[in-house]
Amino acid sequence: MAVYGLTRDDLHACVLDLRAAGMKRRAVRIGIGIAAVLALAGALVLFAEAWIPLLYDVHPPKPDYSPPLTLAQSQRDELHYLRNITRLDWSYTEQTREAANAVIDQAIRGPLPLSPGAFQLLIARVLAIADNGHTNLGGASTASRLNRLPIRVYSFADGVFVVRALPQGYALLGARILEIDGTPMDELRARLRQYTGGTENEKNVRLPFYLESPELLHAAGLAQECSRVALTVLDAAGVERTVSLEALPANPHAPKSWPSEELRPRADPAEDKSWRVALAGKVDSLPLFAAAPHAFFRETLAGTDIFYVRFDSNNDDDGTSVTAFAKRTMKEILAATPAVIVVDLRMNGGGDYTLTAAFMRGLPVRLPDARIYVLLSQETFSAGMTDAAFLKQAGGSRVMFVGDWPGDRIRFHSEGSKFCLPYSHVCVMARTAIHDYSTRWCRPVLECYPLDRLYPVAIRSFAPEILAPLTYHDLARGIDPALDAITQRESTHRTRPPLSSAGAGNPRRRAYLLPP
Repeated sequence: MAVYGLTRDDLHACVLDLRAAGMKRRAVRIGIGIAAVLALAGALVLFAEAWIPLLYDVHPPKPDYSPPLTLAQSQRDELHYLRNITRLDWSYTEQTREAANAVIDQAIRGPLPLSPGAFQLLIARVLAIADNGHTNLGGASTASRLNRLPIRVYSFADGVFVVRALPQGYALLGARILEIDGTPMDELRARLRQYTGGTENEKNVRLPFYLESPELLHAAGLAQECSRVALTVLDAAGVERTVSLEALPANPHAPKSWPSEELRPRADPAEDKSWRVALAGKVDSLPLFAAAPHAFFRETLAGTDIFYVRFDSNNDDDGTSVTAFAKRTMKEILAATPAVIVVDLRMNGGGDYTLTAAFMRGLPVRLPDARIYVLLSQETFSAGMTDAAFLKQAGGSRVMFVGDWPGDRIRFHSEGSKFCLPYSHVCVMARTAIHDYSTRWCRPVLECYPLDRLYPVAIRSFAPEILAPLTYHDLARGIDPALDAITQRESTHRTRPPLSSAGAGNPRRRAYLLPP
């Protein structure tokens, strides 16, 4: 039988052709779909460094308060608003959140307004209860809100010393502070530690911000007046004496310097030219301060075959790309093939670890016979610690940590975004992601920073294998204790195995790296 001249076989062939064409179209659509999914997945991975951080931004509620008529009312409203930080910042546990809110509630019920110093201490205490090094009141950004002594101090391993001064404090340069208004330094440390969360080294790093402001010391019950203090010091000549020093008014335009920046032998161009530096002329030739305030430096140490490179930051600095610097440094190292490499991270407070990951992970691999020393200090923090972990994981026993414990634990909360109070405009960072460098399988998964999965790293500890912290007495003699320890070891113990237990006899430093 034929239909319009077509036989049954012709019709059957047409049907088969149509089916085949449909299957081809379906296959093409499926192929296009798969390609699109793969392309999307590839793009997500390729641009993960751009979009993943956005997932961890916080979104505080809009302050909904009537315009305050008094300072007491504005402080009360801000304290109510401050309760949000304990919910937005993931580093709070159920217990610490309850404790922080109890501090806020007690302040709301108490007499208001508080003095500016007391209010700032209250905020600092609420944040410190989280016990997370990244969840703290930003010292450098808030120091200019209150009065400050005409000196700058730094807390070294051998004490708190005056490292920079205006004319009123020139006579104190290089002096060790023993007491403030009759309170010994050890007691000052103990009573001020409640205002900083994290390790003892992080508390040590932030201590100068409290010691330099009579307003804060008075609010903490550690100074008799809020405008001046009596400092008992052991001066550079070895003479103990007590001097009275008056504070300067709050200066919102002052440079927002971190305490470690005050050690640099060259003055900040943005500062008053009358500032003097205690270590000027003593540490200028040390690689730790070479090219400062620039964050990056490299050289072959004079009289040695040791290649030295310093990263003070994981971000670009003053027009210099950290990634470009790392690439040029790697090229120089590969050309020189040194037997010993020193990577100095002692002043590296963090930044973006993806910008230096290729260098840190690749250095031990590309120079498999080199001995690598990684210098750490209490200032090494956040992405600076990530750099150290990359090096240690890639090089194993060939990579040794030298110096001091870093500023944070091996597991900490970071990322997040700003949380600002509505009237005083004090801003803090609400932290929303975990970094855990003790394992490649951070838990709980949804609280761990997913970018770490693309840059997996796990080490046993950040414990220094050669303990050589910065001391004022060493620096004042032009000695870098960490580099001195390395050069001595290389010159006398070239065949000695890594000192995996070196420094174990110092319980003060061993006790505060790992969480309880």
